[in-house]
Amino acid sequence: MGGVPAEVSLRATRHWRALLGVYAGALATGTHWPRLNLGDPERPPDKMMHFAAFGVLAALLWQARMVRTPWRLLGIGVAWCAIDELTQGIPVLGRSVSIHDFVASALGVAVATAVVAATLPLGGEPSRARRERFDRTLDSLLARPGPWMAIASAAALGALVTVPLAVLLDARLDTRGAGVGPFAASLLGAGFGVAVAAPAAVLAGVRHEDRRLVAAGAFPSPTPTIASSAIVASAWRPALLALAAIVFLFLLWGGLLSLRVESTTVARIDAFLAGLPKGMVTVIDATVLGLAASAATWRTRVRLAHWIDAGGSRCVACGHPFGPLGATRCPECGVEVAVPSRPA
Repeated sequence: MGGVPAEVSLRATRHWRALLGVYAGALATGTHWPRLNLGDPERPPDKMMHFAAFGVLAALLWQARMVRTPWRLLGIGVAWCAIDELTQGIPVLGRSVSIHDFVASALGVAVATAVVAATLPLGGEPSRARRERFDRTLDSLLARPGPWMAIASAAALGALVTVPLAVLLDARLDTRGAGVGPFAASLLGAGFGVAVAAPAAVLAGVRHEDRRLVAAGAFPSPTPTIASSAIVASAWRPALLALAAIVFLFLLWGGLLSLRVESTTVARIDAFLAGLPKGMVTVIDATVLGLAASAATWRTRVRLAHWIDAGGSRCVACGHPFGPLGATRCPECGVEVAVPSRPA
């Protein structure tokens, strides 16, 4: 597929690597700053901070094209976590080596790796060609500094909106003994705002860049748009299954504890969880949610890829043929999933 010269992709990669260098330096500084204490000592946020910080590091390693397979990303990421944690034991730093911090960091890398694996190219030639065009368009967008500034501004605006909301929600929860503290709530709120606003800005930028490249003659026509109804139709079943799996595990564990099942294994696991430092259970919960969301994302993309490869001629929900070109409702399950311009 033509359109975007190789040097443009190289410039985008250099920008990603510059961002990775700045982030890695800031992360190393934060984890090795002498005698650093953050937040409320009674409700320390460091475990979730480790989880999120090293998850972002793994994502940047991938985007900077430093590694090209998920397994290698996982290995390098976990090794980085171990080195970072072990070097905190240098006496002059006044820090300590914590196995729980390492586990929280490694779990963040694992979730980021799962997300990467769930978003790899898949399907036949049509869906892979569509993905290749998206990647080339994204490189063209991020080869210039202006879009980076726009995305950073959107991320900052998202955090500006969600931080006060998170602090207010935490204050309400704190009256019931369920709050995490203002500092941790601010971090969680900022992370949520950035996670929502930055990808939205990237997708908007890619759509605009695609139109610009078409006008410049790089691509023959705009990328066909997949209707939101098709995306919802392909996503609801995997999302429901992931949610059902989480609820089942929660109810199963709660049932075993409430019924006081005579099991040495259950008792040991319960004692282990009860003895974990504050914040580790939240990290475990976030890991389960992240892995479940990654599995649902992968399955959704598989269903969409099959639909794209079939030229949109089959229902994305049940696979039944649509019949006449231009049909808007599946004759088998009744789901309205057709698009005006079916992807080739």
